[in-house]
Amino acid sequence: MIAHALQVRYSILMRSNKATHQQITRIFQNPKYRGKHVVYIAGKVFATDTGKAKTKLLEKLLQEYPREIPTILYIPKVDSLVLILE
Repeated sequence: MIAHALQVRYSILMRSNKATHQQITRIFQNPKYRGKHVVYIAGKVFATDTGKAKTKLLEKLLQEYPREIPTILYIPKVDSLVLILE
């Protein structure tokens, strides 16, 4: 189920929805999410410390919000280097 949802759309800051983009920008700016895996779905933010926990959370959220497409993010710690390819 997760693989299917991720195949449907795996988006990281690629949405055209302005409100979603603004919310994701706020998530990146919020220090409490640094070093965490974040799932943004149905206008709500969910965070976990590990990738395994994120997978379990994502399964639960996809059952709870079957018609929503999640945005899955990893928010790096302050001292991490991020490479963005366009």
